[in-house]
Amino acid sequence: MARERIKTLRPDATGFGKTVTSGQGRPQLGTISEDAIESFKAKSTATPAAVEPTVHKSREDTRQSEPTEPLKSPERNSSDVQREPDKTTKEKPRMPSNRLASLVVPQRAGSKPGSPYSLRLRVLQRHADALERLEANGIPRATVLKAAYGNMPEITIEPRYVPQSTEASGGAEWSHRITTKIEQKTVRDIAATVKNGSKAPKSALILGQIEPAWFSALDTTIKEFYE
Repeated sequence: MARERIKTLRPDATGFGKTVTSGQGRPQLGTISEDAIESFKAKSTATPAAVEPTVHKSREDTRQSEPTEPLKSPERNSSDVQREPDKTTKEKPRMPSNRLASLVVPQRAGSKPGSPYSLRLRVLQRHADALERLEANGIPRATVLKAAYGNMPEITIEPRYVPQSTEASGGAEWSHRITTKIEQKTVRDIAATVKNGSKAPKSALILGQIEPAWFSALDTTIKEFYE
């Protein structure tokens, strides 16, 4: 049989019913009075005043318990609303017109109307030989060429094409450069009378009207220097 771990004593085996003698070392206990027992029972039957427990409510419970009403914005009449001017909006600058203004250049007194053209007045081979001899005598070619151009009569370019002389030219180093003004419309009219004239050099369209007077003035000036 399994050994019992907990044993129950018999009622008469507790030893509470026995009195302890002085010889055994324990004082003799007296009995409890009836008045003391009745007084203890009266105190135990009295019910204390019920104390209401304190309940701590959180903020969330408080907000949930209170009824909330939706906020209503005050109604405003459209006539009462006044729009304030937007201070950040600036007036847009007016864009310039696509039409470009024409450049106006005052004309100098005595100047010819028209656009400037740079022209190289060539010399013929016979002129180059004479100029070389004059330089050998101490007369610079530039002096003779300037004098010849000064002796030229005034020439008016007409809207017609005049071919240049086919006589042999001297070296380019003997040429004399000038700048003159000619109306652009006149140059266009000359080009219109020539095959592929719009692609031709402007000087080739003009020099045919200048060279006869230039060659004549150069011949006269060279003779004057030889005399």
